[in-house]
Amino acid sequence: MLRERLQGFHGRPNVLLPPDIKQRILGPNSSYLSHIVQQTNAKIIIRGQGSGHIELESGQELFEPMFIQINHRTLEGLVEAKQLVDSLLDTVFTLCSSI
Repeated sequence: MLRERLQGFHGRPNVLLPPDIKQRILGPNSSYLSHIVQQTNAKIIIRGQGSGHIELESGQELFEPMFIQINHRTLEGLVEAKQLVDSLLDTVFTLCSSI
């Protein structure tokens, strides 16, 4: 399991997270993350505060900051999915910082 956290706004500590950051990452109709999942066969979940992901054990969101969890059955697939997610985050955060 690999966790890529959105802490420090992906290496950009001076940029504030907009309230709609999850929607910006998902894209229209979840198309951005769906594309990565289709291309890599990875399982990608946005978890943590503000994610809307309810944990089975607690019945609520995790208390830690929002993060993206990437799972894949092969190391190569995991690396490919991580690279695509990193690229997506770079794009989203660049657009957010220019607003």
